[in-house]
Amino acid sequence: MRSIQTSLFSLCLCLFSSFNPSAFADTNKTALFKEASQALNAANAAQANILAPKGYALGSEHYQKAEVLYAKQKQKERITKELTRATDALKLAAKNAELARLTFAATLKARNDAKGVDSQRLAGDLWQDGEESLLYAATKLEDGNLKRAKSKATDAEKQYRAAELSAIQSSYLDEARKLIKQARKEKVDRHAPKTLLNAETLLADAEKELAENRYDVDYPRSLAKQARYEAKHSLYLAEMVKQLDRGKLTTEEFLLDIEKPLINIATALDMVASFDQGFDVVATSLVQNIESLRADAYELGERKKELSQLESDISTLEKRMGIQSQRIAEQEAQKESLRQVSELFKRNEAVVMTEGRNILIRAVGLTFNPGSSHINSNNFALLQKLKQAAALYPGYSLLIEGHTDAFGGDSANLNLSFARAESVKEYLRTNIDSSTQIDAIGYGETRPIANNETKEGRARNRRIDLVLRPPL
Repeated sequence: MRSIQTSLFSLCLCLFSSFNPSAFADTNKTALFKEASQALNAANAAQANILAPKGYALGSEHYQKAEVLYAKQKQKERITKELTRATDALKLAAKNAELARLTFAATLKARNDAKGVDSQRLAGDLWQDGEESLLYAATKLEDGNLKRAKSKATDAEKQYRAAELSAIQSSYLDEARKLIKQARKEKVDRHAPKTLLNAETLLADAEKELAENRYDVDYPRSLAKQARYEAKHSLYLAEMVKQLDRGKLTTEEFLLDIEKPLINIATALDMVASFDQGFDVVATSLVQNIESLRADAYELGERKKELSQLESDISTLEKRMGIQSQRIAEQEAQKESLRQVSELFKRNEAVVMTEGRNILIRAVGLTFNPGSSHINSNNFALLQKLKQAAALYPGYSLLIEGHTDAFGGDSANLNLSFARAESVKEYLRTNIDSSTQIDAIGYGETRPIANNETKEGRARNRRIDLVLRPPL
């Protein structure tokens, strides 16, 4: 009898262990929740919370129950049951949301337009009315009541348009009105009458368009933005004219100030802005240069596409030949090294780029006193970073290139550039593995990267380049 009791006790203990909740603690949540999580993400992407609210709420409720059960380490069967219900409900909600997107297309466009002008903040009550109407329409669509759904969606569209209109009036029109009122108060019409009149005309046109066609606000919104700009413009111009009238700014100073922005643009484009023939010649030259750069960028983009296709073809061939994985590993290692080198330097210290298989580090922050090749102490930190960069490429040789601007004699510049490259070489030599090959060369003014006719261009041309070359 005692042996039978012992056996029954052992059996009960075994059964209890098999259903022990703590035994579920190690179950992989990611794998268990995978399908339900994917369904939830798809429903969120479809905006099912707005377009299929009942189904989305049901699915979310089951998903949350599964989360709670998992946190409490309940039986897997109970969790799986809730996840299955969640998945089914969320998938149906996503499907219904896509149907609602087609059915409520006009309403959703109105909603997006209203959202684009910050109606939630500027016309909160009207926006909320639209949200409630859309939610009701979506619910009726889920119930199969298409007629009621469309009717309520039409109400929502009107409410969103009203919210958009109110927001436009609150932001664009009201601000334009305030600016024009300020301009009148400051008697801008005495100094910039044409610009102020333009602002007033644009504002009147915007108000007229909104009144006559209140549900097509794209054009009046554009007019209102222009009116706001022209009002600000008139205030600025009036102030400049006042300064001229008061003698605080001479006509010459005024014209020279106007030249400065064009000079800055020209400098960025590595051009020289010459105003001896007026502004139009400079502006035309700038436009032509920009258009040329745009064309070059487009051409480069096309070449990149071709290169990408060629690389894809090569990848396919190499894969067939069984050498793909090794090549990918090498490329990834090279990319990682290049990333690490780039992160060593601030923008005002060095620029890192590739030239074929070589790594070029343009040390823009490495400066010398005029006519000197002596390394100043303020360069030590940057030189230390150059040493760290070289250490990331073991086995590579180093070539230190010295460059100058075009000012000074050719021979003197050549000697100076070499002397500076040698100074950098000697500094690095004392701080780098003795087995590393380091060479120095001076190019003088023969390899400019910028326009030597501008101060900024000459500064860019005076540089030290460090070239890391892979072993042959």
